[in-house]
Amino acid sequence: MKATAVLCWRHPREVRTVPYISVRRATGLEACLADRVGLLAEILEYLNTAGVNMVQATAAGLAGTAHVFTVTDQVDAVKQLASSAGISVQECPTLVFEGVDERGALVDIARKIANAGVNIRYCSAAAVEGKYCAVFFFSAEIFERAAALFGV
Repeated sequence: MKATAVLCWRHPREVRTVPYISVRRATGLEACLADRVGLLAEILEYLNTAGVNMVQATAAGLAGTAHVFTVTDQVDAVKQLASSAGISVQECPTLVFEGVDERGALVDIARKIANAGVNIRYCSAAAVEGKYCAVFFFSAEIFERAAALFGV
């Protein structure tokens, strides 16, 4: 297990370690589309039919626009499929963390990023059966600063 030292947000004078089993770089994709019922289902069905495996997918409807964020190991295939469907996608560099689910792990990772003055564009995280996976999306201009914080 890897760890990094950060100031604890709950107790500013305390330094604690943030455990994570792995952190890796990945390429996220973002699409902004007109929001409507069934859009995410259609996108996922289309990708599944084309044989694309998704590592992560999140969609949020805001003010009539659906923001769809995905991570896959088949970036080129997704970009080609999106293009053929007339959908514009933007690459977003990401860091994918996996670790043992414990209170505060995600908070402390986000705090380390914030303390370095790096803005998180988007984050999606879930915990299942004692483990968590968190995906942090960044703008291309600042991604290397974020990656360097965790040695990747």
